[in-house]
Amino acid sequence: MSDTLSKQNALSSGIFASFKPTSSVLVENMYESRLPLFFDDLFSRDSATHKRAQQSISNIFFGPDGTKMLYSAISRLSIKDKDYFDSKTRLIAELGYIKDTLSDDIPAYLKKIYEQTADTSMFQNEAIIALARLKTAVSFKVLKELMLQDPPIFENNGDYSSFFSHFYDSLQLSARLFPQLLQLSTLNDYKENITGLLVTLVDSGYIKAKDYETYFPGLYIDGKVALRKQQAKEEKQLQEDLKKEDEEDDEPAREYSRDDDYSLNDYAVLLMPFYETNKNVQQFFNRLLISKDDNVQMNAAILFLRNNKNVPDSILLKLAADDKYRATLYDKLEWADRLDKFPK
Repeated sequence: MSDTLSKQNALSSGIFASFKPTSSVLVENMYESRLPLFFDDLFSRDSATHKRAQQSISNIFFGPDGTKMLYSAISRLSIKDKDYFDSKTRLIAELGYIKDTLSDDIPAYLKKIYEQTADTSMFQNEAIIALARLKTAVSFKVLKELMLQDPPIFENNGDYSSFFSHFYDSLQLSARLFPQLLQLSTLNDYKENITGLLVTLVDSGYIKAKDYETYFPGLYIDGKVALRKQQAKEEKQLQEDLKKEDEEDDEPAREYSRDDDYSLNDYAVLLMPFYETNKNVQQFFNRLLISKDDNVQMNAAILFLRNNKNVPDSILLKLAADDKYRATLYDKLEWADRLDKFPK
């Protein structure tokens, strides 16, 4: 800056006269993908550079444009590479986060990985989890095919539950897994999670009785076993109550564990669609309604009301009169949109 009214001195004149800008200026394009630089770092021979890139895999947004680069990176990895197993599982997992609805390429690639890594459950599991995470019609079709042909084996029950959790926020797609997925319910590792998912689908109306009626005999037997266990528990509690009667004047208060009645409730949901056509199912529910366990009786009553079936007023009156169950009954009736049945 200078005063334009004053004359420039010799030094200033010389500087401005000799100044020439460089012929080219390095300008970085802010819209250009930096993914190639990331993969260069991932395969860098410099250990520090490689480690920094490897540890940041899960923080990178690859997007549809990064699909081919992920394929290339996975194929380039060698078992001799440091962090081979960790890097490969992370890269496979990232494919499950790419939401590319215009291409069916990713499910096909994950299927290829699953089939080619049959001797490495770590990669198989990551591939099928990625398929579940994609949540597309094609990915679920491939997932169903792979599960029926070669079910993945996870390390513990928590891993199975985590895998199945992906199906609960896409029930419309998950319904397509049935009824064939019930074939795996004969495996102890799968039975609880498959039954739980089916219960949710039936309860939400995504699956009807006709969709799983071929598996009804097995479900009925399982439900009957759960009912017998409940009856045995009630009989044991009754025996304990009778022993106390000799020592106490007041009527003994029955206390039942609620840990075991959830499977019974699940089978009740699965058997309810067959209530009108199967006498055995009707007898099953009659036993639930006369259960000495108020929790079992209440859950059966709510299920009846949700399916527009009559419940004896005496059951609802008894539950509402009990301080222990009144609030729970109210909440369940409100959830079922049947507060009209709450005793006044």
